[in-house]
Amino acid sequence: MSEKEYLSTPASWDIFPPWGFMPQDNLAAAAKTVPPPDWIGGQSSFLKWRNDTLQFIQDSIWPVFDPQSMSWTGKSVPTMKALTIADLDLLRNLYTSSPDPLTLPISAPAGLPPRPTQQALFQDEDVMVPKWGRFFRNYDRSLSDSDVLDLLAIFKAAYLGKVNSILWLKTKLQRPRPWQMAMILGYSDFACYEALSADTPSMVCGHCSQALLALGGVMEDRIRTGTSMTSANWGALQQLAVDIGDRRVLARVHYPSDSIASWIMILKMSEFIFAYPKVKDLLKDAIMTKSIVYKLIQQSGGSIYQPMLDAVARA
Repeated sequence: MSEKEYLSTPASWDIFPPWGFMPQDNLAAAAKTVPPPDWIGGQSSFLKWRNDTLQFIQDSIWPVFDPQSMSWTGKSVPTMKALTIADLDLLRNLYTSSPDPLTLPISAPAGLPPRPTQQALFQDEDVMVPKWGRFFRNYDRSLSDSDVLDLLAIFKAAYLGKVNSILWLKTKLQRPRPWQMAMILGYSDFACYEALSADTPSMVCGHCSQALLALGGVMEDRIRTGTSMTSANWGALQQLAVDIGDRRVLARVHYPSDSIASWIMILKMSEFIFAYPKVKDLLKDAIMTKSIVYKLIQQSGGSIYQPMLDAVARA
């Protein structure tokens, strides 16, 4: 569509504007159609998984924005407002709570004291992915300095080998961020934390997805190498895997349903990206038993969430 045609075409997005264009380097990355290096299968299986995942999200959670008609498309269009209000109501419970959940220490009974706050780690994780693995000992005190260095290398390799398609999905879904819709829907008291990396559409959540893939890669390495792991060791990896994404919701830079879409995406991706089925089991268990955001969604009692949580359980 030409600029002249755009100017003469009335917008039909109702109260939901598309997020807009991403930075140039992100757009270039989103345009890639090659699978990540660790993908188990060829390009055709990767593109099918990608398209099937988008279709599922479009039908069940959030629609796709069509730039040609400048409108939202998909079976989920009728529930956009209800979902956004449920999400913003849940976020309001966070920013009106005392103390603010983001200011509390992390949940890491096996970790090295003193436990840092969720806020401290949120700030460190915002733009520097290599920093994400620096906190292994905050979750698992049994690790030596050399263990941490080894895990950092494994974490980085897994990130490079497994992360892909997140930006492509964002370009299609175009969900505006919580602070945008809070203003439009009259949440005049809305409050969020600064996030320099929040320069892309809201769904799916990059931090949530990338953390599950990278920490899943660490779990995969532990299984492959036969590393002796206690339940506390596994639990620490599981907690970190979900905490990185959870912190983005606790900071109100993502909606809770962004996390749901990300969880489903990664669980559906697991058979193609992890060599061992146990990794998917560990990640699903982490989501359903250790995620703060999952528990908050359950406790909210919002009926709009239940089919989505059922989809997590089935994925």
